[in-house]
Amino acid sequence: MNIRKKLLVIAIIGATSLLSADLNTINTMIDKINKTKALEAKEELMVKLNQEVEKLNRLDVIKAQEMIDKKLLQAK
Repeated sequence: MNIRKKLLVIAIIGATSLLSADLNTINTMIDKINKTKALEAKEELMVKLNQEVEKLNRLDVIKAQEMIDKKLLQAK
């Protein structure tokens, strides 16, 4: 039983780190979009950002949308 519990804990930690890596990717992409000046490059990054968000599960999509709303600068 003790080994099973340890394996379960390791599996949960691994899954959590994978999910946070996805949110970190979203965060990094938002920063790249904000720093990019070229309109075409921004559009390409936005498409990639949308593709990454589509890969997330439902709860992470909500978190990602909050990050996007908070951090992504609006075009003027």
